[in-house]
Amino acid sequence: MNQTLPDYEVRISKRAKHAHLTIKSNGVLEVVLPETMNPNQAANLVRSHHDWILKHQQSKQTNHEPIHVRPNSIDLPLLKQTITIKYIASDINAYEEDDDDELTVSFISDMAIAKILQHWLKHRASMCFSAMLFGIAQEMGESYKSVSIRLQKTRWGSCSSQRRINLNAKLLLLPHDVIRYVMVHELSHLQHFNHSDEFWQRVAEFAPDYLSQRQKLHAWSRQQPYWLC
Repeated sequence: MNQTLPDYEVRISKRAKHAHLTIKSNGVLEVVLPETMNPNQAANLVRSHHDWILKHQQSKQTNHEPIHVRPNSIDLPLLKQTITIKYIASDINAYEEDDDDELTVSFISDMAIAKILQHWLKHRASMCFSAMLFGIAQEMGESYKSVSIRLQKTRWGSCSSQRRINLNAKLLLLPHDVIRYVMVHELSHLQHFNHSDEFWQRVAEFAPDYLSQRQKLHAWSRQQPYWLC
C-alpha cells in the first residue's frame, strides 16, 4: 500500500552535516538537508519517519490551529465587510477578488495559501489606510512624509525621524477604534519621539480610550489566525 506523505518544506543548510527533521511551532514539517545531499531524498526521509512525524505534529497542534487551515471567510470590521473565500488548486499562486466580496485563491500547494492571503491583506490595507491616516493627521494638525503598509509579527506601527509612518496590515482585521488608536499613536510621535508623559497626553487628546484599545491589541495578538503567524 502506498503511504500518503505529510506536506513538508525542504531547506538546504550549509551548516548541516546530516539530514534531520524539524516540526515548527505551527506544526509544519521542515526537512533540513546538507548541501551534499540530493533534495529528492527528502521524501524517503519523511517516509521512514512517518509515525514519528504524525505523533509530534499532533502534539504541536494541541495549542495551535490545524495545519494549513483554510479560512472560509475573513471579517474586515473597518470596511463592514465579510470576505468569503473560494479555493482552487492550480499551477499558479494568485488571488482575485470580485465585486460580491468573494476572494478566489488559486494555489499550487496548501503551503502557499497563507502567503497568498497575506499578500491580499497587504493590498487591501494599502487601499484604505492612507486615506484614514491622512484624515486623522489633519484632525491632529500633523503632516508626515509617507506611509507604508507591511506585515509584521509584533509591531503594529512605527514612525521614523524622517516622518515616515509604517502600519501593520493586520490592523485591517481589527475594529475601527483600535486602528484609530494605532494611527494616533504613531502620529503623536511626530511631536514626541518617545513615550514620555507628554506623548501619552497627546495620544489621550485624540484617543481618550487608548488604554482599552491597547488591551484589545494585546488580546488579539494572542489569538490571531494561523495564516498570519
